[in-house]
Amino acid sequence: MCRKYLGPQHLADRYSVFSYSLSQQGVFCKPCVLFAPDSVRDVKLDRLVKSPLKDYSHLTGNNGYLTYHLRTEFHEDSVTKASAFVKSFHKQSDVAQQLNAAAAAEINKNRQALRVCE
Repeated sequence: MCRKYLGPQHLADRYSVFSYSLSQQGVFCKPCVLFAPDSVRDVKLDRLVKSPLKDYSHLTGNNGYLTYHLRTEFHEDSVTKASAFVKSFHKQSDVAQQLNAAAAAEINKNRQALRVCE
């Protein structure tokens, strides 16, 4: 029997969205764990999303588990949602500042409307 091992090189570069879970003893896709739906076209998502990938025999290459996963539409959507989340999290202004800015904009709009009526 030929054993296949998972090394750091398998989770680098284009595969950096994948992470090994010590507690689950397998590989997960970080964006998909957080943002993927429970199912796609009535098929429940499992390997790399809800349960870890533990079979390392075909990780990369054209038909490898990781390569195939990167091409799925739900993965691309999850990466987009994760990027938007990180971007909103790192914005300079906090929620209170955003609310104050929105209130100030509405006040200015109302003032402009009153000036037109005079």
